Amino acid sequence: MIVTIDGPAGAGKTTAARLLAENLNFEYLDTGAMYRAVALYILEKKVDVEDEEELRKVLNEIKIEFKKGRIFLNGRDVTEKIRTPEIGRMASVYSTLRLIRKRMAELQREYAKGKNIICEGRDMGSVVFPDAEVKFYMDCHIDERTKRRMKDYMDRGIEKDFNQVKEELLERDRRDKNREFAPLVQVEDAIVIDTTDLSIDEEIEIMMKYIKEKQR
Repeated sequence: MIVTIDGPAGAGKTTAARLLAENLNFEYLDTGAMYRAVALYILEKKVDVEDEEELRKVLNEIKIEFKKGRIFLNGRDVTEKIRTPEIGRMASVYSTLRLIRKRMAELQREYAKGKNIICEGRDMGSVVFPDAEVKFYMDCHIDERTKRRMKDYMDRGIEKDFNQVKEELLERDRRDKNREFAPLVQVEDAIVIDTTDLSIDEEIEIMMKYIKEKQR
């Protein structure tokens, strides 16, 4: 079974996906981490992303693996390295590029083949897995999303201004929703969950109910 979770940054997709995977004994596909790993590789290799031939060559070199909650890029553990604000910003920029999204979709489908898996991202239910058995779209008020992102930064010892983080999220929303290829959309058959006033336990309870119904 493939379960997809789409939605804007800070809506709670990642936490929900991890907990769902644990509760159901499913695998978890963190597509955001994949895009961050790609961004790291492109920056390290100093790739000119406007050069499609060069970019295609580099994308074909990339191998991404998940092991025990860690992410490996061509055999190297990059779990901490990809979590900086700069890598997050560049991952958002690079994710608008058609070649990158196309290659990532190929890798994501390959990874999910034959698995019970929770797939979280921006275009999981709309583009990558349009035939997924269960699709969720998680949303949340921008101020609550900002508070959550601020807490993530504080937990990692990164100081940020509230208004700056809010504007970064709004800019990310604009990029995600307006990019030419595979924009963030709420598909018709998605179950919409507004997480603004929900605890994580309430979110999981709602999602588990829909998944269990589909498994019957």
